[in-house]
Amino acid sequence: MLYELPKQLISAAMAHLNFVLIHPFKDGNGRMARIIQSLALARKSEVAPVFMGIEEYLGRRTQPYYDVLAKVGQNDYSKADYDSELARPWLRFMLTAHLNQALEIRHRIASAGKAAQEMEKLVERSGLPERVEQALYGAMFGNTVTRARYMDALEEAGEPVSEQTASRDLGALAKQGLLIANGDKRDRSYAPGESIKAASREAGLGYKWRDIDPFEVK
Repeated sequence: MLYELPKQLISAAMAHLNFVLIHPFKDGNGRMARIIQSLALARKSEVAPVFMGIEEYLGRRTQPYYDVLAKVGQNDYSKADYDSELARPWLRFMLTAHLNQALEIRHRIASAGKAAQEMEKLVERSGLPERVEQALYGAMFGNTVTRARYMDALEEAGEPVSEQTASRDLGALAKQGLLIANGDKRDRSYAPGESIKAASREAGLGYKWRDIDPFEVK
């Protein structure tokens, strides 16, 4: 149940903390601790694991992560004071991480929906077949588009095309300025055109992460 979620977040965070501070291995302790935390959340929560993980947040906050570990572990866990209150900064850090990661995911989902709508409008105005949306969708997220990636995306969508058709589609998108071709014919790739970039910005994709501290006293 969702009302059990805060308890689960704290339990998983403490599993992470205890493992990484015991430091049983010569290398890979942090990585294993994060896996243990994710596993604890996946096993006990009804929320999908993809919405529970904070790997991306921690990857963007490496130094603060190490700083709070040093503070809580007092730089030597084997001799540290075992006062439970010392875990408070760690739990605040982890709960803040979960909040900001959740906000980021919510923003991405909302932005992806807006981007899809804008993409459909662009394709409709272009007069090209609907399948080219697969190419533009990747470009809206700033990804480089290649023929191989376009074909893979269409195959996953259940609409496979030949190399000739894929090349023709991408060429048509480039001709209309939706994509910009780079490289020679053999190794050609495509970057988003100005109209795609504008639609991406309008949808709110690619914004900088915000840091919201739920424990900040105002």
